[in-house]
Amino acid sequence: MECLWRTGGTCLYPRMFARAVSNVVAYSDNGWFNEGLTLDWLQRVMGSIAFGARLLVWDAYRCHISAAVKEERRKKNIHAAVIPGGCTGLLQAPDVSWNKMFKSSMREQYDEWLSRGEKSYTAAGNMRAVSKSKLCDMVVKAWRSLTPEIIQRSFECCGQVRDVSADRVSCFQPGRPAAEGKQRLVELLAMPIEQLQAGEVAHADDLEDELDQDAIVFGAAPDSLEEVSDASRSDSDAGA
Repeated sequence: MECLWRTGGTCLYPRMFARAVSNVVAYSDNGWFNEGLTLDWLQRVMGSIAFGARLLVWDAYRCHISAAVKEERRKKNIHAAVIPGGCTGLLQAPDVSWNKMFKSSMREQYDEWLSRGEKSYTAAGNMRAVSKSKLCDMVVKAWRSLTPEIIQRSFECCGQVRDVSADRVSCFQPGRPAAEGKQRLVELLAMPIEQLQAGEVAHADDLEDELDQDAIVFGAAPDSLEEVSDASRSDSDAGA
């Protein structure tokens, strides 16, 4: 699922594999996202909502960082921020904030369909699965339950806003996995933007080359780049 921060937390059209109003529907032979579907999404969804420079935050799945996808992004003036493997639970807005809410809505609707919904049966008397059109309708309803405020907060608590505050990034809070890194973030935020843009504090050349030469790399601590890069390759190859 995809969301857009720039327009005040607007949700993009839900993208699914399998008819419903306000959906962009696509298929793959095995049900996995792939390069062709990524290009299709960039063209039909992400590429159609604005024409200025945009920042796309996503994980390091191989089809996100392929040469063809990079080229399509550049044609559409879409910059990428890549979340390394193992860090999506800390820095990817859906994982951190609203995925659970979306899935809960889907479960409630499915349970309601099981209890009271219109069903059909096979000649042997077995109940058929929910139809694809009904499933798409469930997705639309769950998607619309995510308010602009929820989307806005999800980006804020992942530090993916212009005015980042270390006090609002959830993974840096006391008792959270990256709490010890909060002071480092404070130091980075105090540095001149020119110094950050020059890459003097990132020390992430190897990882950036692995992912995308023009990508921002979120969550790559200088002392653990090799480990993060290995995890990124492992998660991406597994379809994480």
